[in-house]
Amino acid sequence: MMVAQACPRCRGTLTRVEDVGDVYYSCVQCGHVAYGRLPAVTSITPSENWQVAEAADRGAVRRRQLRRDRERAARQKAA
Repeated sequence: MMVAQACPRCRGTLTRVEDVGDVYYSCVQCGHVAYGRLPAVTSITPSENWQVAEAADRGAVRRRQLRRDRERAARQKAA
């Protein structure tokens, strides 16, 4: 069984693992292991949502790339 966004550490996907005489949940992304019952996960606020943060990071990276390209073009033009 797989449970999406249920890891208490990274909000990754938990899988149920049945070992010899033991049942536990393991995160596919970070490797966190939870024994016993499925761990409770609090609701994710928009500021904690990794998709929102990732989109902001992508925008910042793109702005830096564009600024470097403009600076490089200006240096080549001046030379």
